[in-house]
Amino acid sequence: MDYMDYKKFIEENIIEIDCSHRGGIVKVDVSSLFPNIDNAVAGASQNYLGGGMLAKVEGGRNFKLEDLTPEELSVYLEFSEEVKRFLHEQTRHAGDEYEDMDYETNQGMPSKYKGL
Repeated sequence: MDYMDYKKFIEENIIEIDCSHRGGIVKVDVSSLFPNIDNAVAGASQNYLGGGMLAKVEGGRNFKLEDLTPEELSVYLEFSEEVKRFLHEQTRHAGDEYEDMDYETNQGMPSKYKGL
């Protein structure tokens, strides 16, 4: 597949976005990437851990990876990484010890608060 500007694709195909300094969610219509999947939606979410800390960004989708061709799977994996980075940039705020964390460091955080 040729180079794809995933950031532009995400911005042009957002179904829902709700994010703040406490995490959020972005859902993207990916039907044009996966024409054999009806109403394909994929995106990312990020929980708030408390104390100013954001959880790692996690990807999600409404279809099974097994339903993708090998080429589509490759596209999905690239897209999934880019949509997680996109959400991270939306929830990242400069000047805060935790919220200004770069993407790679943030991905080392837990996905949710596990409790005591």
